[in-house]
Amino acid sequence: MKRLVQSDVVVLGAGPAGLMAALEFSKNHSTTLIARQLPSAEDAPRVEAVPASLLALLVELGIHPQQIGVEGLHESRWIAWEQEAIVESRGPVAAHVERPLLDLALLKVVVACGHVNIVLSDHRDAFKAVCEAARCNNDLLLIDATGRRSVSARKRIQPARPWAARTFLALRQSCWAGPEVRIAALPGGFVYRLGSSRHIVLGIVGRNKTIVGDPLTLERQLLECGAGWILEGLPAMSDLIPGMFSAASVQWTSDGAGWRVGDAALARDTLSSQGLAAGISDALYCAAAVRSDDDGTLLSLRHVEQRAAHLRSLEQLIACCRFRKEKTWSEYAEFVADQVDPKPAESRVALRAGRLALG
Repeated sequence: MKRLVQSDVVVLGAGPAGLMAALEFSKNHSTTLIARQLPSAEDAPRVEAVPASLLALLVELGIHPQQIGVEGLHESRWIAWEQEAIVESRGPVAAHVERPLLDLALLKVVVACGHVNIVLSDHRDAFKAVCEAARCNNDLLLIDATGRRSVSARKRIQPARPWAARTFLALRQSCWAGPEVRIAALPGGFVYRLGSSRHIVLGIVGRNKTIVGDPLTLERQLLECGAGWILEGLPAMSDLIPGMFSAASVQWTSDGAGWRVGDAALARDTLSSQGLAAGISDALYCAAAVRSDDDGTLLSLRHVEQRAAHLRSLEQLIACCRFRKEKTWSEYAEFVADQVDPKPAESRVALRAGRLALG
């Protein structure tokens, strides 16, 4: 442990936010990345939407869009949200990326830079020890990128009954489903799908019977709710590849050691499709805060701004959902309403020429 804390910066977690943070900090500081495991080609496939602008940053790092499953850009979405009828809407241009491929590509860049000391530790107390070292050593900067576990945080805020997401996948070559985004509201949550060049992912989000059950039962529920159009072009759900089962509702943290980035700071609701890009952005802002001699004030202000914006967006989405009066939705709406600041801060933290400033 003494050898580890001799670094100027210690990054916990090897997801995209952690890898990007380690890469950025290693340009000017001795940096150690500690993770329980590194990205692997054996990781469960996932498809996520990111702003098209993120591709430019990845290209600068030598990561070509085709390497991470991007086959094109998307701006249209098929949605049945406010009413049962399906509506086509236009949104910000996005790319659909394969997470394992992106994670591996970022890891390759970090290794190639040659300035990051990577340490693997599956000891359950290792992260706790580093957090304690950061509390006692003002010269050590701890960057927590451990996702929703947020090991450095002392307090987590989330709904009393969090939502979860359950995913299934199909190989693109095995079906005729397109890669466009489809979303439909359900009485107990929502269902979505989107695709990369390799996979189509089907995600069911909510609580209780909305996500619990065998594939045949879940498929029947979708059909009964009028969301069968989401399944068009896919094999039967019983023939799909089981994916991940993960938390999906909003969560944020406070107190603790170091600085948190990505889901460790603010885990966005799955409905936003912003978590991956936001985590990478957090890493860049975090490194910029150090270059700006920020003591964490501007970075904390940015986190407050990001949380406020996300909660307001969630509040609006829930308010126009046709199932908003159902218990699952109304409980979530009550939680969000209790957390929304009626007087959001007017300042805005911006990244300019690699430094943080108030906009």
